[in-house]
Amino acid sequence: MGETEDFQKGADWCSSYMFWRRQYTGRNSKFLIFFKDFGYRLIGLKDKTGGNAEWFKWLLDDPSRDPVDYISNCPKEWTLTLDEMQEIKNMLLKWNKDFPYYVIYFIEPIEILNAICEGNFPPPSWNSSEDNEEVFGLYCGRRQKSVYPKGSDINGFEVVAIDCDAEVSVILLEVMRIIDKKKKNKSFYCGEDHINTMKNELSTAGSAYRSVSNESRAIGLMLYDYVFQEKCSDAVAIRWVKKELAERGPKNFGKADSSDRQFQRWLSKTRRCIESMEVLEI
Repeated sequence: MGETEDFQKGADWCSSYMFWRRQYTGRNSKFLIFFKDFGYRLIGLKDKTGGNAEWFKWLLDDPSRDPVDYISNCPKEWTLTLDEMQEIKNMLLKWNKDFPYYVIYFIEPIEILNAICEGNFPPPSWNSSEDNEEVFGLYCGRRQKSVYPKGSDINGFEVVAIDCDAEVSVILLEVMRIIDKKKKNKSFYCGEDHINTMKNELSTAGSAYRSVSNESRAIGLMLYDYVFQEKCSDAVAIRWVKKELAERGPKNFGKADSSDRQFQRWLSKTRRCIESMEVLEI
């Protein structure tokens, strides 16, 4: 396998891993509570700026900024206060710290499963915020603009900013260069060795992602979402998912005939992934 193939393989792995981690984080109860509270705070401030979200975009670009100068130069008709802007800043910092991987839009798990079986997983738009800028009436999509070191080091992790509109391969290439520079490695090869290093580091942190688990992860989300939305028992969800797979799932899908015990196992492991906001074994 050549360097280009190695790199694409690594980029695909990273894109898929990030997709699943976003799906799990977006369903985490702590994240949902935080996001709901965050949304209510934004709604409450919308009228104070006449619906203008420029101040929020300014904070999103870099939540570490001090809003003192910004608030002193904002339009006179705005009633937004420094304390209110500081509160949103603190919430954004908490968001970045506690929920670095998140999803703010919903994809039906059956769509995910069909895409997997069609060999189109994950479509680039599923890892993009391009069509999801407006949340609660205010801009809440892209939080970073480019890939560059921010100069901070938290528990051995380099803090970077990422342009979510850039191609995954471009982002990965730049991140790898940052890693090489940090390790003072003069040689650079964006291939399988780097990807394996990343996989090992993620495994140490608890991740256990393998592409062969994609179908099981999609079924797990189908089960979890149905239990969550319908407030039903696991057994009822399993019967519904089996029916859904027969009607809307991939043709000749072998896992649809798995035992109820296997479906229960997928659901239990999905719950652990969501609770930990990590791509654990499934």
